Amino acid sequence: MCHKNEKQFLCVICEKQFAFKSAFNVHMTTHMAEKPFSCETCGKRFAFKSAFNVHVRTHSREKPFLCVTYGKSFGRKQYLTEHMMIHSGEKPFSCVNCGKRFAFKTAFDVHMRTHTGEKPLSPDADGYHISLMN
Repeated sequence: MCHKNEKQFLCVICEKQFAFKSAFNVHMTTHMAEKPFSCETCGKRFAFKSAFNVHVRTHSREKPFLCVTYGKSFGRKQYLTEHMMIHSGEKPFSCVNCGKRFAFKTAFDVHMRTHTGEKPLSPDADGYHISLMN
């Protein structure tokens, strides 16, 4: 059984870790050479039609996901879902060290660094991101 935040699947190419095999399998396709979906605007290529569709909206500025409370639109469903937490007050990310709760994973991750001493990601000479430790 996989414990919360345990990541048991490691990509040997880029060292990214995943808690679920399905997410790992999807990630591994990003390293594959075949990317049949090509953006006519910028030429960027994609392995998945869904990722291609999201990308195309960045050029058109289309934002089909609407907050019915504020009328604000978002380009990705994920962004609307995160925004809706503002209205619901939901804070699903909880610090096991101090109990502080967060609505957004990014804010939670930044907070967790206060306990671990880990510093934000920083590009190395090869363009990859590495974590700097004290």
